[in-house]
Amino acid sequence: MTDRPHGTRAPFSTVQLVKFGAVGASNTLVDLLLFILFYNGLHFNYIWAHVISYSCGTINSFIWNKYFTFERRSTFQGRELYRFILLNVCSFLLSLAFIYGFNHFLKLPVIISKLTSIVLTVVVNYVGSKYWCFVEK
Repeated sequence: MTDRPHGTRAPFSTVQLVKFGAVGASNTLVDLLLFILFYNGLHFNYIWAHVISYSCGTINSFIWNKYFTFERRSTFQGRELYRFILLNVCSFLLSLAFIYGFNHFLKLPVIISKLTSIVLTVVVNYVGSKYWCFVEK
């Protein structure tokens, strides 16, 4: 894989950041389209619509980031999945707090609140994925 000493992190990579952005765009598309389907189309409560859409985006994210962005070709590792799930639960809760806050306190429409929450949680996901979830042992 690499010739870095055991336990060291990969240096910053512009290519990796671009890949993360592309994967993030696909996650956002999955998340947003499903949110619109469940919230506007099927009239789910925005919390349930967010739970479903965010979960589907998270599954998409794990697969693409593991194998494409961070090029972790190793077999399945429970540690990666555990950390990824924990990171995304935290990001989910943060995004839900943003949606609630923007909608209830700032009186922004739910869809604008959802879009804003996506923008604000991207940094948390990138840093957590690169430096905590998909690191070499």
